[in-house]
Parts: sequence; C-alpha cells; structure tokens
Amino acid sequence: MKNIEVEFRFHVSDEKLARDFLDKLEFIGKSKQKDIYFDTASGNLYKRGIFIRARNGKSLDFKFNIEDLENKHEDCDEHSFSLPLSEDDSRRLSRLCEKLDMEAPSIADLGEFVKINKLKEFVVIEKVREKFSDGEFTFSFDNVKEFGLFLEIESMATGGSDLPGLKKRMIDKVSGLDPKFIPTGYIEFFVRKLDFNLYKQGRYLFDEDKKND
Repeated sequence: MKNIEVEFRFHVSDEKLARDFLDKLEFIGKSKQKDIYFDTASGNLYKRGIFIRARNGKSLDFKFNIEDLENKHEDCDEHSFSLPLSEDDSRRLSRLCEKLDMEAPSIADLGEFVKINKLKEFVVIEKVREKFSDGEFTFSFDNVKEFGLFLEIESMATGGSDLPGLKKRMIDKVSGLDPKFIPTGYIEFFVRKLDFNLYKQGRYLFDEDKKND
C-alpha cells in the first residue's frame, strides 16, 4: 500500500503565537537542511508536478500526485531512498522510473540517474527546521533562507485512509493560529522569483497568480 504525505503549510505572521502553540508539543529536534531539486533544463518535471530532491546528501526523495485533478499541494505520493543508493534499491527505483516515464539507471547510482535523464541542479533550498509532535501529527517550524518563517503540519497516510477526515483534523489543530494556507511547496517560491514564466507553467500556483490567469 502506497505512502501518502499529507501536509498544510502557512507563513508565520505572529512568531510569538506560533511559539506558544509549539511550546505545548513534544520537541523532536533542530537541523539545517539543504535540498537540491533536480530537473531538466526546461523544467519538465516541475511542469508535471514531480519533485525530485536530495536532502543533505543523505536521502533522495520523489514527491508527486499524478492523479491530482484539482492541483492542490495537500497530499502526494512519497518515495524515499537513502544515499548513497544501494543495489537493493534498483528494483524499486526502476518501478518508480517507469511510473514517472523516466529512464531507469543500469546501476543504483544518483549520478547515473541524473545523467541518463538529462537532469541538473534546478533549485537549492536552505532552511533551519525545528520539529515537534503532538503524538498524531508532526509540526515543522521552518526558517527558509530568503523567504522567512513558515509552519507545516504533516501526517503520513496510506491509500485506504480517510483523507478528507484527516485533513479536517489537521486544519482544526492549527485553527487557533489563524493560518492562511499556501497552496504550494517551497520550490514554487524560488521558481516564481527566478523564472516567473516557468513558474506559471507549473501545476501549483499562489492564489493571486491563479486570479490573474
């Protein structure tokens, strides 16, 4: 059964209010994260809503929702591999490449995967993340370089889960923070700043940009 990542994200306008909320939760840890997103020179993966990143050189993550007809950045299939890749990853990586219409490398190697799919470093996102938990949901308080403070609430579900019910509980959990949820991931912030024309060709846009279509 596939893993589904469900998350909501919003900009923190009142840091004290957010801190007071987080202080009641279990603190998990604090870390620096450097995410390198890979794509083709023309951003083909970004346009399809497929996000492939290496985090801190330790994990390779694939996130996508091919079946998302409403283009909402709330839930996605997530597949993660430890880096460096091992031969045990070959079969799973090949199945994933087939699903995404990509070339599977002959050996389980990140460099080979990047090379045969003609990928390059597309966007680099750096942030400091503090993680918390209430026992059901995970909360990430992020200081994103260039863009400020954000709070994410996240849960992992399976294909048979009640996603609408889960999403309602997540939204209710942070309702006291008066969140203005962002319908994108962090990568859209960077693409929007670097290449607005490419940004507009993506599946996930900020509400104000949808209104200008």
